[in-house]
Amino acid sequence: MLSCIQFAISYHRRFDLDIRRGDVIDAVIEVVKSCFHDPNDIPKVDLNNPDVTIMVDITMNIAGVAVFDKYDKKTSFVIRS
Repeated sequence: MLSCIQFAISYHRRFDLDIRRGDVIDAVIEVVKSCFHDPNDIPKVDLNNPDVTIMVDITMNIAGVAVFDKYDKKTSFVIRS
């Protein structure tokens, strides 16, 4: 039973003015809901202490989605090539 899982969505956008934050968050929630057949198993939203954070980052016409377990907002990720 997965009903005890709580999640948050983190949304960032750069150089794009056409995509609305609410539309992206609604789309992510619909995807999360579609993964569960029983409505009682759908995870709950918890913005303060989520078990899982779904991070959506949009830059121009490129979107990235990542799922982090126990993500801490104070932690920063630096990607170097």
